[in-house]
Amino acid sequence: MKSAAAKINWTKLRLCYGLNAATVSSLSEFQKRNSDAWTKVRALQEQVQNIDFNHYRSILKNHTILNEVEKDMKTFKPLKWNTDAQIKIINLFEEKALESAAKTANNVNKELTLLQETLSNIQKARPIEDLTVQDVLIACPEIEKKVEKMVENGQWSVPGYKEKFGDLTIM
Repeated sequence: MKSAAAKINWTKLRLCYGLNAATVSSLSEFQKRNSDAWTKVRALQEQVQNIDFNHYRSILKNHTILNEVEKDMKTFKPLKWNTDAQIKIINLFEEKALESAAKTANNVNKELTLLQETLSNIQKARPIEDLTVQDVLIACPEIEKKVEKMVENGQWSVPGYKEKFGDLTIM
């Protein structure tokens, strides 16, 4: 393969860069199409391209058809094909792939930042045994308001507590 695709480490590209599923799928499809195209090119290059018309003249009786075919083969010129439309499609695909990769990289960077913050918080956190009621109230002030409201209403049990943790009363 004499292409840039041969120099790409496809496995590392899929696994190490945190690409989303759509990007990985598009890359896999591209790799498969590229591989198939190179396989076809190699197969066509290996085919014999010369035709021995003398051999066919010795086998076939109708030499006029052979003469016409030989003349057509010698005067054959391949048509020039306008590939601008395909190139535009490839360029659009490339733009979408780059946009998707940029979004993925941005999302990965955001997630890494959040994970670093979380890791930092975990490392700085005190064990739950060392927490006091004041620490909990400072961290979550709405708890104090809720408890005050429950005490004003004469409500001494938390709704749903028994269902979740069971009844711990002895009698």
